Amino acid sequence: MQDRRKYPRISSTFSLEVKPSPAGGGTSENVSKEGILFTHNGEIPKGDVLDITLRVPWFTGSINVKGKVIRCDPAEPKGTYNVAINFVDVDEDTQKSITGLIESF
Repeated sequence: MQDRRKYPRISSTFSLEVKPSPAGGGTSENVSKEGILFTHNGEIPKGDVLDITLRVPWFTGSINVKGKVIRCDPAEPKGTYNVAINFVDVDEDTQKSITGLIESF
């Protein structure tokens, strides 16, 4: 099966805040210039657009970005989900921040 991604995914573990979401946040699994995969304590419908705040301890500040849910799959432990997001409406400054974050790994 051919990988259709334009950018490589970088393994990562950092906290993020997700709005709207009753569970509030999650933990990243991997990140690229165009999206992120994270674990979350609740299901999020495919197609939802979320406000995401990436909080990386060694990275200055936080990154706020919008993302569209492209899939949400059950994970372990029971009740958690792997949520795949494509970033949307990313301005130039935010893209530079995301690139800087990826390069810090």
